[in-house]
Amino acid sequence: MEKQILKTQFALCIENDGCEDLEKRKFYQILSDEKAVNEGYLRVIDESQEDYLYPESYFIFVELPRHVKQAFVATGKIMARIYNNCGGSRPDMFGDKLYQQRARKVFPIVIQNAIKKETTTYGKLAEMLELGTFGPLTIGVHILPSISTTLCKWEKRYNEKLPRLANIVICSDGKMGGFPYDELKKVLGKDPTWEDYERELLLPIYDYDRWDYVLKKIEEMISEYEGNKDVR
Repeated sequence: MEKQILKTQFALCIENDGCEDLEKRKFYQILSDEKAVNEGYLRVIDESQEDYLYPESYFIFVELPRHVKQAFVATGKIMARIYNNCGGSRPDMFGDKLYQQRARKVFPIVIQNAIKKETTTYGKLAEMLELGTFGPLTIGVHILPSISTTLCKWEKRYNEKLPRLANIVICSDGKMGGFPYDELKKVLGKDPTWEDYERELLLPIYDYDRWDYVLKKIEEMISEYEGNKDVR
């Protein structure tokens, strides 16, 4: 039977003979490459931050906790934007632009979905906001990035890493959107399945048990913003 690597894995380097870009006793991310595995090699993101083939005998596979794996991937070659709230394309929710006002309305809804461990869809959120035909696009391009930037600021204020809450919003047909699909494909080294999406992106949201606290603090930040706006 052919061996296969079907998900993101990590391995401990135990030998680096003739390999300048490998360090012993260090963990490396292993990308999916069935052909290489069947020939006795692994595709490894090495110290150059590029992926190259190395003898499988140079490594021992290990199973890292999910949060460690996410942090590991996020600091590697891919920078795994799909795991992170920071690096968004929009300002936070604290502004007068229409998408920021809408983000403040959407935020408690997606938080409640996280608490209930349920996904929602771009279409449902667009319908709730009465956005019309292009509503789902507005949700994905403007509103969710604004929420992510807000959570990034929360992370910096309270020094706590949060799962990327925007991942809880999926397409109306029950499939992942184009951005998470493309990013997961980079991380996993293969076309991602729905099971991959659940494991990599939804379970961290469901496992996090302080969303009610995050909601409380963000609501305080919103009240603070709106209070300052009234003073102005």
